[in-house]
Amino acid sequence: MSSHAPMRTKLTPIQHATLNDHHRVPVAHILGKYEVYVGDNYIRLFDEDDLPEEIKLRLTMIRAGTIEEPDFDMKLATIQQIYEGDPNGSLFEIGWQVAKNLYVVVLPTKYLTYLKGAEYKLAFRTAFGQHIACDRPTIEYLEDFRWERPLRR
Repeated sequence: MSSHAPMRTKLTPIQHATLNDHHRVPVAHILGKYEVYVGDNYIRLFDEDDLPEEIKLRLTMIRAGTIEEPDFDMKLATIQQIYEGDPNGSLFEIGWQVAKNLYVVVLPTKYLTYLKGAEYKLAFRTAFGQHIACDRPTIEYLEDFRWERPLRR
């Protein structure tokens, strides 16, 4: 009897389906910080004050434009569903909300490359005693997110 571990979905930038010079980039909002997944096992960490305008603007538009919950079962979500977005939606070239604390933003590849190059390695202690590294994701896999649907606005 063989037991296979379920496939795990790594959160990492993926080239946009129709915009060849853009990537779909996961952004997690965890404990008041924004983790921007700029590479495989590599994030840039920002707070509200230093979040780049390029990302802040997209998140504002996504939040303002999210009026319905995603139309797939979050517990059975696949990487394809997370990164596809709605090709007919008004935000397809901006980004979309995946879960209460997880977004996908569409960024120019050149800007993503810039974010990857600005590397720094620090860690800080949160109020809960957890250490969050500035260069590694707190949550590496899609399946490890708490799957709470975005609130309807």
